[in-house]
Formats: sequence, C-alpha cells, structure tokens
Amino acid sequence: QKLIASLLLQHPELAGEVQQTEALRTLNDIDLNVFLDLVELLRQRPNYSISRILGYWRATYGAQATDQLAQLAASQLLVSAKQLGPYDPGAEFRDTLNKIHSRLTALNRRQLLDKFKSSAFNELSAEDKQMLKEALASRTKDP
Repeated sequence: QKLIASLLLQHPELAGEVQQTEALRTLNDIDLNVFLDLVELLRQRPNYSISRILGYWRATYGAQATDQLAQLAASQLLVSAKQLGPYDPGAEFRDTLNKIHSRLTALNRRQLLDKFKSSAFNELSAEDKQMLKEALASRTKDP
C-alpha cells in the first residue's frame, strides 16, 4: 500500500481510477487508509501538487502524519521500480489496486463462508444458497 500511495502522490490524476473506497476501508490497513484519504482529497482537489497536499495534511492530520506522507512522496520505492526497465506508473497503479481488490474479495468470501458454516444448508434461503455456491466457486478459481 505504500507503493500505491507513493504512486498517487507522484501522479494525482490516478485518483479517479479508485473505486469502492468505503469497501476497501474494511480491510483495516493503516497504510491503505492513508492511501484512501489521499484519494478522497484528490477527488475533491484534483489539481493539488505535492506541496499543497502536504500543507493540507499538516493542517488536518498533524506534523507526524505529514512527515510520514512526505517520506512516501520521496520514497525510493518508485526509483527502484523505474530502474527495473520500462516503467508505466498507471499500469503499476492499476496492478497494485487490483491486488488490493483481490484481498477485499478474498476477505468478503471468507466472511461469507464463515457466516454459512454455522447454518445447515437446508435452512438457507435460495438467495443464501446461491451466494454460498458463488463463494465456493470463486474460491476454487483463485490460486
């Protein structure tokens, strides 16, 4: 999640590609929540530069959080990624975002399966049975 936040700081225009921000917050990941806070800010103020983002962050979240964000902005993560060969920040952003969404899907599937573990199959509604079948089918498709 630090890489995706760093990418977003360098390429704020990518904020528009993020969907399901509230659902992603259910992953309860501190770094991911920083990223999602950045997405929300950049949706409201898409023309903000890094310096304006940091100024807003200091006023909203305090000096310590701003220092952490500034470290992300100057992160060596992107430098390392760029040295590996041809580099497309948009593709890297989308790939990382897809991985985060996969985590969310797996979490939702686990929660759904846990919910149904305590129920007898014949006690489930037709809708619940269909959801269970889909969850089980998607589990077998994932590596």
